[in-house]
Amino acid sequence: MKNILKRLKKTIKNIAFKEKGITKKDIIKYLPNNPIILEAGAAEGGDTVEFSELLPDARIYAFEPVSKTFKILAENVKTRPNVTIYNMALSDTVGEAQINISSKIDNRDEAATSSTLLNPKGHLSFHKNIVFDTTETIKTITLDEWAKENKIEKVDFMWLDMQGMEYRVLNSSPEIFKTVKLLYTEVSLKEMFEGAPLYDTFKKWLKDKGFKVVKEEFLWEDMGNVLFIRKK
Repeated sequence: MKNILKRLKKTIKNIAFKEKGITKKDIIKYLPNNPIILEAGAAEGGDTVEFSELLPDARIYAFEPVSKTFKILAENVKTRPNVTIYNMALSDTVGEAQINISSKIDNRDEAATSSTLLNPKGHLSFHKNIVFDTTETIKTITLDEWAKENKIEKVDFMWLDMQGMEYRVLNSSPEIFKTVKLLYTEVSLKEMFEGAPLYDTFKKWLKDKGFKVVKEEFLWEDMGNVLFIRKK
């Protein structure tokens, strides 16, 4: 009986997620036909490829710092002329840093997309099947420095999946951030990574910067995703 109730509860949550979750359609309706898109935490490129297909006239810049994952990303987007990829992490500093590499306990070769520049905290108890037992030295860059080096004057849309680094990255680069119209970002409901602000604090900061919530998706107790738009 308990197993039946558990499966029923999971089914109900999945249905609710499909109804309330943020879709690519929710995002694209706010974008021009040829937007400049920045994706941080691209992983193996699933979302990168989807945006490339849905918006063939877009210019997509995707960041993935973990070398092993980056190789898969490069393979997956090699036939996508509107995608440029970077084997580095966006951060609040320019230089090098140690990233904590995530992996699954039952399959160390399977990608676990929780690698982070911060120290994991609540993540260790909420996701016990994922461990952070290796590190890698990676390159880091700020948004403003990247934009300056690549002569990028604006970004229409940012897709951020950065395991707690979202606030630091945005706060450290006010010049390019002030050009952003639409923002999809992962948010923390618990202190999953040391020093990462919780959702309410982050939302208030974004509100002060001129953004409002378009849509939220909270399937999990610990984290979720939110779509923000800059108010006109």
